[in-house]
Amino acid sequence: MTWLVAAFSLTATWLNIRRVRACFALWFCTNLAWAGYDFAHGLPAQGSLMLVYAALACYGYVAWGKHRA
Repeated sequence: MTWLVAAFSLTATWLNIRRVRACFALWFCTNLAWAGYDFAHGLPAQGSLMLVYAALACYGYVAWGKHRA
């Protein structure tokens, strides 16, 4: 499962390089998955970081939508 999430995280990075807004939706999902994994494995600092990244992905999605409208 972690390899799949890693592959989707890299795909989101590739989409970001290509300036595709969907990268943020994909990052949101992968960051939540990583946060769950980290908390389940006793890594609260890393899990919290992933939750902040998920929030930033939401912000990026909204911000990119405003710039393109």
